[in-house]
Amino acid sequence: MDPLQQETQQTWDKLADLYWDKFSAISIYDETYDYFLKFLPEGQTSVLDLGCGPGIISAYVRNKKQNIRITAVDVSPNMVKKAQEMVPDIFGIVLNISDIRTLKTPFQGIICGFVLPYLSPEEVVTCIKDCNDLLSDNGIFYLSFVDGHPSQSGIKTGSSGDRTLFFYHQKDEILKSLRLSGFTVLKEFTVPYPVQNSETEEHTILIATKSNKKAG
Repeated sequence: MDPLQQETQQTWDKLADLYWDKFSAISIYDETYDYFLKFLPEGQTSVLDLGCGPGIISAYVRNKKQNIRITAVDVSPNMVKKAQEMVPDIFGIVLNISDIRTLKTPFQGIICGFVLPYLSPEEVVTCIKDCNDLLSDNGIFYLSFVDGHPSQSGIKTGSSGDRTLFFYHQKDEILKSLRLSGFTVLKEFTVPYPVQNSETEEHTILIATKSNKKAG
């Protein structure tokens, strides 16, 4: 693992409780979660929460649909532990995103909530392909990221002094990767996220469905 990525993982391990306390009450993404959920089939459904963090999205999903089986995956052991604490019936797995292809169960839905900011452009392409392979036919895919030029990427230091390696991605490139991997985008959301000094940062959420055929 790259030293900067390793430092980012260590930061997540330290801040699992803080992340839950800071972000679990935020409701600005609820509309996007609800849009994702309406495409899941009725009855028993299997959903993968990729890069689950402390389980914030998993908790929302569980609250909305009790019959969903959730597999929560994160590279940070403490994040997985926190997710299992907050959503007791989920199946938690400590796993690097580069190894998700080892998951064998087909999922009807995959949530990839703000995982891309911690992946390089090359890793994003692989992740999207792997997610397509893990989805059942007509499965639904939730993907969020911060739209920006890759040259803006680098180390970010939080209020706690802890550092993370953060990547910006251009929407056109993400859309291209989705199309080439066999996804059809159903809807795009832009959510203004408050940062500091009354400023906002635009967060992009794409909801896509697995097509029957990959683009040539």
